[in-house]
Amino acid sequence: MMKLKTLLISTLTLFPFFVQAKELKPVDLKEVKHPVKPLLWKIEGKGLKTPSYLFGTIHLSDLRVTTLHPLAQEAFGKAGAVYTEIDLSSRKQIAGRSFYMREKGDQTLENLIGKDVTDYLNLELQMINRSLHVKQFEQMKLWAITSILPQLKSQMHGRKPLDAHLWQRAERAGKKTGALETFKSRANKFDQFTLEEQKYLLVLTLKSIRLAREKEIDVNQVMIAGYLRADQEALMSELSKDSHMGIEINLEMRKKFLHLMLHERNKDMAEAIQKALQEPQSES
Repeated sequence: MMKLKTLLISTLTLFPFFVQAKELKPVDLKEVKHPVKPLLWKIEGKGLKTPSYLFGTIHLSDLRVTTLHPLAQEAFGKAGAVYTEIDLSSRKQIAGRSFYMREKGDQTLENLIGKDVTDYLNLELQMINRSLHVKQFEQMKLWAITSILPQLKSQMHGRKPLDAHLWQRAERAGKKTGALETFKSRANKFDQFTLEEQKYLLVLTLKSIRLAREKEIDVNQVMIAGYLRADQEALMSELSKDSHMGIEINLEMRKKFLHLMLHERNKDMAEAIQKALQEPQSES
């Protein structure tokens, strides 16, 4: 018989399968202090003496997102261990940076993406913060640059996304912390994109950032609204769109991205969750 303490698992998986989203009453999101309902599921049965929880998170720093719904806060308080998708300890974050870097001696970033895209990237970096310059990103892989751009401004202001908040709270509370994937396994997924595909994703991201700025639109607000309402259909719809900010997205690229970054990672993380639940030691 497994002897389990409660396990709280925080992941990027905002779209659990086999759960239908109920229609929610309209709500003024400007007035809410936290999500209207949490994306929270209980794991019980199969010999588990205490329940565990699967908590859908979103990598944004909006105060309404980082303030937990009372039910999520209750589950967090009961948890003996908190697992996020990646290890968020300072030590592991520093060690994991190597997976985001290109090999020394590789050709320059400008040779990889061309002068026009390099200038475009530098311009958008300058719009985020005058202290930024493309040379600071010279050794990073293209997909790594693309992945940090949307949240770079927020991070430079010191605002932490929900997962980081949960990790810090867990450490302060003396809870066990763990991760569902490694830096290597995540990087391996991104590395499956060809150089041309990575360049395409970078340019697409730069275009969407520029258009959002010109139209004075916060592109994260749609995702935040869906998350605050726990509206899974709206969240899934955002991932399934054929265009973003009016920019048409290559269909094959979108399929490949969703396959690698959502479906394959969900499968890997589900296996990690199963393994964590079956650990015999009481600290699980």
